[in-house]
Parts: sequence; C-alpha cells; structure tokens
Amino acid sequence: MCSPIEHRRKELHSIAGHVQSGTPLWSTYIPYEEENGDIRRTVLEERKECCSICFESHIIQPVVLKKCHHVYCFACLQNWNTAQVQARSRLGLNNNNNNNNDNGGSGSTMTTPTCPLCCQEIPDMAESIIQEIVLFVCSAQKESASQSFIEEQSSKAYEKMELLQQIIDSLKTTNPTEKLRYETQLNDFRFNLHMVKKEYSQAIQVGKESEQKLWSGVQNTKAIQKLYHRIKNLPNEMDEEEDDEEEGMELRTLSEMENIRKEIDRLEEYPISYPIIHVGTALQIANVQILQEDWVGAKRTYKQIMKQYDDGWKMSPDIIPQQRRDIFGGMAQCSYELHEYAVAITVGQASISMNRYYPNSHSPIIQSYLILPDHKHIAQKYAAQAIIYEAPHAFV
Repeated sequence: MCSPIEHRRKELHSIAGHVQSGTPLWSTYIPYEEENGDIRRTVLEERKECCSICFESHIIQPVVLKKCHHVYCFACLQNWNTAQVQARSRLGLNNNNNNNNDNGGSGSTMTTPTCPLCCQEIPDMAESIIQEIVLFVCSAQKESASQSFIEEQSSKAYEKMELLQQIIDSLKTTNPTEKLRYETQLNDFRFNLHMVKKEYSQAIQVGKESEQKLWSGVQNTKAIQKLYHRIKNLPNEMDEEEDDEEEGMELRTLSEMENIRKEIDRLEEYPISYPIIHVGTALQIANVQILQEDWVGAKRTYKQIMKQYDDGWKMSPDIIPQQRRDIFGGMAQCSYELHEYAVAITVGQASISMNRYYPNSHSPIIQSYLILPDHKHIAQKYAAQAIIYEAPHAFV
C-alpha cells in the first residue's frame, strides 16, 4: 500500500496530467531515443511534462537528473536541495559517522539530496547540466549538421550554460578549485561552439581567458608542492647541524614548519590546476591561430608555453610527450611559413625524434630543404623516411 503522502502525490500528478492514475512514479521520465547509433534526448517541449515540485505544467529552465531522468525546474530543484540539507542538519543527520545502519554502513551519506519522486541520490546538479550541454555541443559538431540545426543546438547549450554559470556563482569560496574546474568546462563549451560557428576570434578570446586562470592555478600548485618538499627535507637539515645546537635547531625547525603550514593553508584558499590541462588549453589557442594562418601569433603562443615551463628546449617533465611533440611540430610549421628555414629544420628534427610516425611531422623539414639551395638530396632522404613512417594518405 502507498503511504498517505505518496497517495496524495499521485493524486496531484494525476490532476496535473503528469501521469495516469496507477502509473508508477519511477516510470515517469524522459526516455532516450536511439537513432543511427546516436543517443538523443527527446525534446522537452514535445512532451507534456510538469515539474514534480511546483506542479507547474511549464517547466522553467528544465534540469534532467543524471540517474533517474526526472525533470524539474532549476530554481525548484535548487530550493529542494537546500531545504533537504537544512532539515537534515537540524535533525543531526549530517554526520557521516552513522555507519551502524541496516546496510552495514555501506549506504550513501546522509548529506546527499534525493530525488523528490524516486528518492534516488541526486547527482551534482552541475554534473547533470554538464551532461546535457555535452549532448547539445556534440550534436552541433556533427559534419552533416545544417546551419539552422547548429543554431538550434547552440541556443539550447547556451541556455544550459546560463544555469551552470548560476551554480558556479553560488559555489562557496571554500572550494575554489571546484569553481575553477567548472569555469574551465564552461569556457571549453563556449570555445567549441565558437569553433563550430567559425567564430575564431571569439574562440581565441575565450581560450586565453581560460588559459590565464589555469596558469595561475598551476603556479599555485607548484608553490604548494615546493612548500611540502621543504617540510619533508627539514628533518634532514636538522640532522646535519652540530650536536650542541640540536635543541635550538629543533625549536627553529618546528617554528619554520609551523610557518610553512600556515603558508600552505593560505595558498590552498586559491584554486589549483595542473600543467596538462593548462598546456592543452594553450595548444587549442595555437591550433586556432594556425587555422587562421596567424603564424606569428601561433609561434608566440608556443614560445609562451616553453617560457612558462622554463626548461628550455628540453621541455619540462610536467608536459606529457604528446604535448611536447605538438609544441615542436607547431613551432616547425610556423617557422617554415615565416621563412625561418633553419629553425624549422632544427625544431622539426626534434619533433620527429619524439614521434616519427606522427602525420606531417616530416613536412616542414622537407619543404625547408627544398627551398634551401643544394639541399634537394636531403629533402629526398626525409621524404623517403616520411613515406615509410607516416600514414601513406598524407603523401598521395
């Protein structure tokens, strides 16, 4: 039998036309359609859905939950989550130490909000919205997509991005890294939509905005790592001091460790990021500049990356091998287009030493040698290597 609350809820749903009488609540969700191997969400406007919190027939800024696919107004779901957390806090149910439950302590944490309909855990609202944005952006990126379809999908993506921006703005400053992660994802969506529409200048502007924030995060991460390394080495430094100064040195070491930990706590109030993400964003900017044939701008971007990770031509170990090859390969191409043939050859040779199977990795070297006088035989040598190592279709 249904509880009185669930019975009343079903009655309200029946009145609102959301479900027919007797239909299980957990069966009311927006289904997926499978077409040509692609998973597409049924358009909300084509279905007569209502928000299960406010029971309005028109859902305002709809949010589809990631697990159960139930649909709610964005504001309603936010208020529901806040109310649940506050109620559990008042009842003292927010402690994660209550592991003596019927499930042997293997259940979910009590602080996680649940769906009003099926009581499943509500995933992070931001993650649910991101999943929908990805769907719209991927649809807009299809090669067969018409301009009107691209505009339609972009409009839906931007609508969802506004919701994501609201969540980002509401995040507490106690978790700046999470905020930076969502901001980076949001800028990545904007970047991809600008690229689909061939709005290259706007894409570069968005990319640079994201790159600057990520670089600040990388610098903060490196500063924290150095401080932890300093703490690790302090006992060894103390052992090297004279025995008669052991007591005084120990006090100084403890005082210094306390100061270092205070500095770490201060730095952790700012977001952290990692080189692989920052370099990836910078390489995206360079790729757009190459697409625009802005060889000077692209080369400047590659040089900036190398300066930021200042191990010179050896490159920093923070940069993964594929990114290193992309940097050197891009530098070689830009140098050739700028008629700096000697640089193109040197950097190109460094590029193929990393991965000679990479498509078009030999091209700047071959083209540079063909232009230089009396170097045709060397160009032929590299061309033969390219035919062997690279994909054959690149030389047809």
